[in-house]
Amino acid sequence: MIHRPERPRVLCCGPNKTGTASLSNALEQLGYPTLHNPYTFNKAVSRALGEGVPLLTYLRDYDAFTDVLFPHGTFATHERLHYAQIDLLLETWVEQYPRTYFIFNRREIESWIVSRSQHVARNRANRGYNGPWTTLEPEAWREEMALISRKVTSFFKGRTEPFIEIDVCAGDGWEKLCPFLKKEVPEEDFPLRNTAASKRRAGNGQQR
Repeated sequence: MIHRPERPRVLCCGPNKTGTASLSNALEQLGYPTLHNPYTFNKAVSRALGEGVPLLTYLRDYDAFTDVLFPHGTFATHERLHYAQIDLLLETWVEQYPRTYFIFNRREIESWIVSRSQHVARNRANRGYNGPWTTLEPEAWREEMALISRKVTSFFKGRTEPFIEIDVCAGDGWEKLCPFLKKEVPEEDFPLRNTAASKRRAGNGQQR
C-alpha cells in the first residue's frame, strides 16, 4: 500500500464576527475547499467523536474551516465543540492532523461587541429565525473572548505547530495570510465580507 501523507489543513479557531466570512473567501481563493458552517461541522465531528474515528472523517471534502465552533450553552452537542473546551479539541486535532495551519482570528473587543449586537438585532427582526442568537449579552461575550484568547494562546505557547493571529477587521489581509500559508499573493484584492469596510465600499458602489 502506498502511504499518502495527510494533506495540509487550515483551522481558524477564533469566534464568529471576527472576519470569518472574509477569511473563508480568502482561503477558497488560495485553493482550500472551506467549510464556513458550525452546524455542519458540529454534526459531523460529534459523530466522529462518538464513533472514536478521526475528527474529519465525515468532512473529507474540506481542507479549511472557519466559524465552526459554538459558544458554550448553544448548539454544541459535544464538550469539545464549544469554545469553553477548545483546548481539548486542539489537543486531538494536532495529534490527528499534524499538517494543519492554525489561525486565531481575533478583533478589537468593543468593535466585536457592536458587531454581535447588530447580529442579534437582525435575528430578532427576522420572524423566521429560531436559533439561539436573540439575547444581548455583552458582559458574557467579553468573558467568552477573554476565555478563547487565553485558551488558544496558552495552548500554542512554546509549541511548534504553525500558528498566527490575524485581525481582518483591523486590515490584515494577503500580506499576512499568504506568507504564513506559503502561498503566492493573488492579484485580486483581499475579499471583505460582512465587515465595516466592505459595507462602506458597497455604499460607494464598489462592492466586489
